[in-house]
Amino acid sequence: MSINSVNRSRKNPFLRRLRRFWSIPIVRIAAALVAIIITISFIVFAFKGCGNRDVEVSETSEESVTDVFLEESVPELSLPEEESVAPLPTPWKYNSVENISDVINSNYGIIINATTREVLGGKNHSQLIYPASMTKIMTLIVAARSDLDLNAPYTMDYRLINKYYLAEATITGIQAGDTVTVKDLLYGAILLSAADATAAIAEIVAGSEEAYVELMNKTAQEIGCKNSHFTNTSGLYDESNYSTLGDIALMLDYAMSIPLAAQILAEDEYVTPPTPKNPEGYKFVGTMFSRISPDTVKGMTVAGGKTGYLSETRHYLASMAISDNGEKYIVVTVGGQWPYTPINDCIALYLKYNGGTNEHD
Repeated sequence: MSINSVNRSRKNPFLRRLRRFWSIPIVRIAAALVAIIITISFIVFAFKGCGNRDVEVSETSEESVTDVFLEESVPELSLPEEESVAPLPTPWKYNSVENISDVINSNYGIIINATTREVLGGKNHSQLIYPASMTKIMTLIVAARSDLDLNAPYTMDYRLINKYYLAEATITGIQAGDTVTVKDLLYGAILLSAADATAAIAEIVAGSEEAYVELMNKTAQEIGCKNSHFTNTSGLYDESNYSTLGDIALMLDYAMSIPLAAQILAEDEYVTPPTPKNPEGYKFVGTMFSRISPDTVKGMTVAGGKTGYLSETRHYLASMAISDNGEKYIVVTVGGQWPYTPINDCIALYLKYNGGTNEHD
């Protein structure tokens, strides 16, 4: 600054007061704080401006802002296929049901194209029936939808064995005190139709059979089985344990859409790993595929199913077959006089409505 400038500032009273005011320490501190605040505000404003420009650009792209954010900040979680919940089935269409009384010998029967959802033929198909071991299809569904550890150990309880032995129900043959896995119990429940296995599964999943039955009834309503009610997990006779052929077909249709349940329903036999009391393991041979093979009907593949028996209504069968063109068919027959009656009825219906041929013809 020049001497003339200094002299002019000294002669200017306003500048002299301003210099005195600026010499006060607190004024300088306040000014510094204001400068800091202004600087921070400018930085924040500039940052927001950049963010707004990013949003405008992303809105013109194929991905939404939300999708981009989630992709960058949260890794996508993929569940194993068997743990995912299968889509709920759509109802059957009873538009034109042909009478199949002259085709089958069982007292009740139904055949459905599960792909088109059309009920093709029926015999007493709308009547309430006792589902017998068809009940176990719902037992399997509830278990397959739960978060069961298939490899978890379970020690067979003499209490369950004795209960169902006295009831003359089928049991697994697993010795009391022997340890198997949850997976072993599921196969025993379906292939052998073993009541001790279903009771054990119920206690593992829900703590008691009563609590498990509540889950079965809730699930039945959820998937559209409007005319079914369960009182036990095994299908032992009870007047309040009832269903219809259409509901049983819907249960099988839904079960076959769950990978774990479909795998079990499609097996013909299963051997457990060695156990403490049985080094060779327990062998379970299914009753369905011991009577019918997957390729019995040419042009179709029998994919899975479940047999049943009740002294009050005799022999049962629920099965699914897939035609060579990919369409799925479900047959349920109830009240066959002999063990092979439902099998022969099943084959007859597949032949009639899919146009295949019996391999023995």
